[in-house]
Amino acid sequence: MSFSWKISGEAGFGITTIGLNFAKLVARHNLSVWSYAEYPSLIRGGFTTFELSISETSYRTLKNNLDFHIVLRQDGYDRDKARINESTILIYDKDTVKVDESVNSILLPMPYKDIKAKHKAPQVMVNTVSIGATIVTGK
Repeated sequence: MSFSWKISGEAGFGITTIGLNFAKLVARHNLSVWSYAEYPSLIRGGFTTFELSISETSYRTLKNNLDFHIVLRQDGYDRDKARINESTILIYDKDTVKVDESVNSILLPMPYKDIKAKHKAPQVMVNTVSIGATIVTGK
């Protein structure tokens, strides 16, 4: 069993923190984790990603294709469109991200705006909701 997981979104809203926390969760279940953080802009509003390769055996590389991709901004989808295939579970913000439905990936549009309003939650809680969606849809 091995899979890749990536989250991309706005800098300043906990992308790296949630990636590290998910990596810890996976590692505590005796799986090997290889991570890669990209944060070209540390200024709030810039773009940040965090990617994991997860496996039962140890290896030190990222996979070409994404098995899970959490997209919170349009540029995250646009940058990784070539890495999305028919087996990718694409968890995305249905209000801000427009996806190409012809890719035939497994689409999970999330109503983040409604969830935040219902629970009076700050933007950083979107990451936690995304982890829950990952776990529920897990392969």
